[in-house]
Amino acid sequence: MSGPRLWFVDELSLGLMPKAAGLFIEVLKQLRGEGVTTLLVEQNTKRALRVADDVCVLASGRSVFTGTAEA
Repeated sequence: MSGPRLWFVDELSLGLMPKAAGLFIEVLKQLRGEGVTTLLVEQNTKRALRVADDVCVLASGRSVFTGTAEA
């Protein structure tokens, strides 16, 4: 995994204590600053929005919102 440009991360916080999950979010922010793209699947919306640029929210397997994290 030398110099990945894209990461796929599924349920980053699942089974982790909140402090550890927060540290991983900070790592994702750092990687973003280095030009690494991350596709994050996460049920904790607040945590995901802290690191996201764009989002797609699913409900019962259907997209109910697509846009920027700010929106």
